[in-house]
Amino acid sequence: MLATLLSGLTSCKTTSSAGGELSSGDRQQEGGKDNSALFLEANTQKLLGNFEEAKKLFLQCIAADPADAASMYELARIERVSGDNSTALGWAEKAAKTEPENIWYLKLL
Repeated sequence: MLATLLSGLTSCKTTSSAGGELSSGDRQQEGGKDNSALFLEANTQKLLGNFEEAKKLFLQCIAADPADAASMYELARIERVSGDNSTALGWAEKAAKTEPENIWYLKLL
């Protein structure tokens, strides 16, 4: 089941801020750094319930790409489940501000 879920994560598509589609494999940063493996590992840790480890990994994704709205969104979801609503709201607002066209980020607000 985990393998099916993980394969779904790698085949998902998102919309870039320019309006085009990007696959999750297109997480290449301007500096040439690809954080897709790190993002996938962070999601794996989140699914396993290792929220502290997942948070560390999502923060590393954001350090590599400060405009990584998907990692901001995932941090917001972890914080909400953990009961830290003010931190969750902060991350949700950052994700929505970074990619305002993404309805899922807006719904988390």
